[in-house]
Amino acid sequence: MKQYTSFHISRQRRTIVALVLVSLAAVAAARSAIVTLTIYPTDNNYAVDSNIDGTFDVLATKYPYFILNSSLANVPYLGIEPGDVRSAFEFNLSMIPAGAHVISSQFFSGSFGGYSNSSENPAGNFFRTIYGYAGNGTVTLSDFSSAALLTTDTDFEADVTLSTRSFVNAGASYHGIIVGMGVMGTGQQLPSLDHVPPGPTPSLTITYNTVPEPSNSTLIAGAILFALTKRTRRCIQRR
Repeated sequence: MKQYTSFHISRQRRTIVALVLVSLAAVAAARSAIVTLTIYPTDNNYAVDSNIDGTFDVLATKYPYFILNSSLANVPYLGIEPGDVRSAFEFNLSMIPAGAHVISSQFFSGSFGGYSNSSENPAGNFFRTIYGYAGNGTVTLSDFSSAALLTTDTDFEADVTLSTRSFVNAGASYHGIIVGMGVMGTGQQLPSLDHVPPGPTPSLTITYNTVPEPSNSTLIAGAILFALTKRTRRCIQRR
């Protein structure tokens, strides 16, 4: 009879501790907040690959300028240099806490308008190429050659979730994003960080989930449950 009572009490204790653990898990989930953060570039610039051979040889003149250029053409158009011209932006990731899980990341570039050179693009096709790289807060010429292709788009907004998530997980300080053109004879003029509202402003909107570490009370409750489980097993073995 004692052994049965001991087992019965142990089972009740296990139930109580299990309820405590469920409550603590609910508290932890409440502390795990979903946050949406919009980040504006700390630096931007554009570079030119004059021969379209993959080597960017000219970095644009620095501030102040209000328009960035992205184009792909063999002939100059609207005063923009011929070649592969791409615009780069660097976004500071330091406001995202360590251990956060990136749910989504959307890059918005805005635009003052696109154009097409009918002699090189008679069909009027248009799409952009979006590249990513780990930056350091300042756009340099080497960033344009080292960036990896992330996606293509036909709008002013691109999903860069996987890239942002990998940089956050790796502890990178800056997420660099480069906009190029995917069709010969096309171009686009983009606003820079110097552009004054109410016009479009480049941005990176990141939604992330903060994941808290287990609290001391959760660990203690887990230890109690483990101890009670072992005690119950010993009671069963004695029977």
